[in-house]
Amino acid sequence: MPEPLSIVILAEPEYAPGKTVLIRLDMLSDRQFIWCGRSLGWLPFKTTSNAFFCFFSSDDAAQRAADKYVKLPVQEECPDAYRIA
Repeated sequence: MPEPLSIVILAEPEYAPGKTVLIRLDMLSDRQFIWCGRSLGWLPFKTTSNAFFCFFSSDDAAQRAADKYVKLPVQEECPDAYRIA
C-alpha cells in the first residue's frame, strides 16, 4: 500500500501581511491542518484558533519548516483549549 500523500502550502493570511503560515492538505482524507509549532504540531485547520498558528517571517523559513515537518503525524481531533469558540 502506498504511503499517504500530503501537500504543504505556504500561505499569507490577509490579517498578517508579510507573515506566512503552513497549511497541510492530506490528499487521502481531504482534510486540512495548520502548523502550530513543534510543541503543538499539525492541528485541524477549521477548529484551531489562529492564536496558535505558527507564523514565519520569510518564505524561505516557511519552506524549510515545511520540508522538515511534513511527515509528522497530524492530530485528528483538536483539544478543546485550541478550538475556535
